Amino acid sequence: MADLNIKKGHNIRISGVPSDEVQIGLKPKTVAIHPTDFRTLRPKILVKEGDTVKIGSPLFHCKSQSNIFSPSPGGGIVTSIQFGPRRVVEKIIIELSETEESDCHDSFHAAEIPTLRKEQILSALLKGNLIPFIRQRPYNKVINPMDTPRDIFISGWNTAPLSVNLDVSLRRRLPQFQAGINVLKKLTSGAVHLSINENTVSNTLLEVDGAEVHTINGPHPAGNVGIQIHHIAPLALNDIVWTVNAQDVVRIGNFFLTGKLDTTLFATIGGPGVKNPIHIKSRLGVEVAALTRDNLNEGNHRIISGDVLTGKKSDTDGFLRFYDSS
Repeated sequence: MADLNIKKGHNIRISGVPSDEVQIGLKPKTVAIHPTDFRTLRPKILVKEGDTVKIGSPLFHCKSQSNIFSPSPGGGIVTSIQFGPRRVVEKIIIELSETEESDCHDSFHAAEIPTLRKEQILSALLKGNLIPFIRQRPYNKVINPMDTPRDIFISGWNTAPLSVNLDVSLRRRLPQFQAGINVLKKLTSGAVHLSINENTVSNTLLEVDGAEVHTINGPHPAGNVGIQIHHIAPLALNDIVWTVNAQDVVRIGNFFLTGKLDTTLFATIGGPGVKNPIHIKSRLGVEVAALTRDNLNEGNHRIISGDVLTGKKSDTDGFLRFYDSS
């Protein structure tokens, strides 16, 4: 266990910091996925406009790694596949049905997961189309599931401006988070590292077993997983480590416990243009309009999917990107 105090950095003061109150988000009419979010992945689209898809069913796979599929964030009708310059697929939009169906796979009891072999874990992740939730360092690209990472890193503390408070988003989700940790432990020859702040109060982060827990303090970017890798176990030549967002650890664990993809996402809306900066219980790929409806001050606004330092420009007709929660 490391006790780190990062001194270099800066906490940017922006008005409109989200409160820890959680609001149930409006039900969106559509969700979307952006194939360009997956670095180095060259998509081959498996659906066409008018097709019916289920939650978790594959929308496209990687041309160079045909066993890696991207899951649908919703169940309904594919209404639009949008192309950009040079026929790059920019967005797949799904109109949600009133009664969404999910792709169903094998589920496991919590006590059974630690006894599974690595091959069984990988097979389940591939069948459930969950590989894109795990990324590799260096390059921050979707992993090659045939690799064995030296370690796996999870940041349990967000320091980016206006970002999700993981004490809030992981509240009462210990069983799913624990299952996710048990799954990830089977995939590495080393350790699963979890970094938390010394003021963390979430029982999900404090009571989890099987991870090497490190406390970390300091200004942004102390919460960035790359900074944590550098200070805890730096990459040597030819080293590979994997990283998973904390909410996606819950998603992976929940999949093994239920056999279904959980699309729940706790997101924040904040900034000086927001009337009521808050945490919202929403879903993957949600339309921005469902997050901002009746909550923006009058005037022109710059809308960003992700944090204000590294996010991408969006608008009220846009959608939250795959790895974003702000």
